[in-house]
Amino acid sequence: MDVRIYHLTGSFNVSDDIVYVIVAGRSRKDVFPALIDAVEHYKKELPVWKKEILTDGTSYWVSEKE
Repeated sequence: MDVRIYHLTGSFNVSDDIVYVIVAGRSRKDVFPALIDAVEHYKKELPVWKKEILTDGTSYWVSEKE
């Protein structure tokens, strides 16, 4: 099985794709659990996607608001 996670850098619009998670394997039953694990790991380990910058210029880390 092969797993790749690509995250774009810089500024984005609300509807832009910023992360791609690619999982290749022998069958769907093997790939789907690995995809879910990869996304959950990515969300927990990389806080870069959790920072929000508001139109008034203020910003916060999403985990601080939860």
